[in-house]
Amino acid sequence: FGSSTPAVCTVAGSTVSYLAAGSCTVTADQAGSAAYNPAPQVTLIITVNKADQDITGLAANPDPGEVDGTSALSATASSGLDVTFGSSTPAVCTVAGSTVSYVTAGTCTVTADQAGDADYNAATQVTLDITVNPADQTITGLAADPAGGQTGGTSALSATASSGLAVTFASSTAPICTVSGSTVTYIAVGTCTITADQAGDANYNAAPQVSIDITVAMGDQVITDFVSNPPVGAIGLTATLSATGGASGNPVTFGSLTPDVCTVS
Repeated sequence: FGSSTPAVCTVAGSTVSYLAAGSCTVTADQAGSAAYNPAPQVTLIITVNKADQDITGLAANPDPGEVDGTSALSATASSGLDVTFGSSTPAVCTVAGSTVSYVTAGTCTVTADQAGDADYNAATQVTLDITVNPADQTITGLAADPAGGQTGGTSALSATASSGLAVTFASSTAPICTVSGSTVTYIAVGTCTITADQAGDANYNAAPQVSIDITVAMGDQVITDFVSNPPVGAIGLTATLSATGGASGNPVTFGSLTPDVCTVS
């Protein structure tokens, strides 16, 4: 036996092996002997159909995943053809090539397909469920502007969470300073300790708390609205003095630099 279509099939002994879909033409010969002439060759045409294939070994590395992370996908088709990957849960994960990217916490379902070719039928799709866990996050760049303070003053607080979520600020030294939103107000001289937190959400774990110490110095003050009533005096008469102590709110004391002309009580 032999094959006249070696691109489609080959023959070894009495076994024909199919290489490609199409028409396989097998020949049968008998060369004769001392007693017999060679036989006329006969042929047989065999239809070679496409082969089935399957996909095995679909896996992600690492598995499980976490939000903002990625995993490498792998799988093998019995045909040896390349496997293509996709996501049937695009709100949770997306796929580009053989890389799956995790968008939100939940269950990511990855698909693996092989569409077939001239010799192989399409493979049955296989799927893999990957658990996507919340990601860790950190807080960086905690700062106050200005970096130092004085009583009666304020600073603007800022910090960034790696998740992009909003950071909340607080004071752990309430007698020295208080916080409202992202503004710290300095109340007394000392060390003001500010904390920054991010509580997390469905996709991110709570961030480790970070803190900053701010030195609070004595604040400056000025005296304003210093007047006497009446503004002009006469010997033997009196006037009432008044003044404002500024932001400190401390009481103002009065005295006379010209005791021969006037005295103050």
